[in-house]
Amino acid sequence: MIQRKLAALLLCGALAFLWSTSASAGQKIRMYKMNSKLQQTKITLGGAVEKAGCHDLLWGKRVYRFVQVGYAWCSVYTQDGCVADSVVTAYWQDGDYRKYNIDGTKPQAKLFPGTKWIIDSAADDIQSWYCEAK
Repeated sequence: MIQRKLAALLLCGALAFLWSTSASAGQKIRMYKMNSKLQQTKITLGGAVEKAGCHDLLWGKRVYRFVQVGYAWCSVYTQDGCVADSVVTAYWQDGDYRKYNIDGTKPQAKLFPGTKWIIDSAADDIQSWYCEAK
């Protein structure tokens, strides 16, 4: 009897945990920098990568590539607080971003879902990012 109650309690706890994390499970961003050996390395951003809205980085980061999945679109900024006039543009690595019929060879401020956004090399360090929920 006690084993059944314990099993039921554990099952309820596991289901509650899965339910609480499922809303953000599909939303993530990643940023990569280029190291001295010209290899892309992931930048540690913390837990805010799964939450829509504006987020400041603790310290500015020189970002090479931006990845986002699960959001309608994201933008990156060279100032804290996602200041509009500090938005950074990016290019789609292969040229055409077919899902939204975007010419990725032209600078884009709204970065739609995908893994091949190359940040404009003239940009200063990234200080914040904003992602719009779907």
